[in-house]
Amino acid sequence: MEGFLPIMKEKFKEKIEIKEDKQNLTITLIVKGDIFGKFLYPDEIPIILKLYGGLREDIQMEIKANEKEQKVDIILENEEDFKKIQSTMKNIWENAVDMLAELLKGNYEIIKDVPNIDN
Repeated sequence: MEGFLPIMKEKFKEKIEIKEDKQNLTITLIVKGDIFGKFLYPDEIPIILKLYGGLREDIQMEIKANEKEQKVDIILENEEDFKKIQSTMKNIWENAVDMLAELLKGNYEIIKDVPNIDN
């Protein structure tokens, strides 16, 4: 399993491109290749940012999902929020795989600090 984790991280990076447009305060996620099932629900984005990105606060954002193009635009209200989400996205895939690895080892403490995502 240990050897598989770096491969998973790279596959996430290959399959999900992250583009940043500071001028328009927009971060775009583009899924490359075919996916199975529903592409993405816009209300999942804040949950993903909190669960895997470590975001600890609610940030106002407009989320536009285009299922046909398999892309999601996260539009922020100000430069400060843009920088927070930009920083969150830097290691989001590594964090997701690392969390999975810890859970597979039986370390459920890894999820004790996850913020309330039921909102």
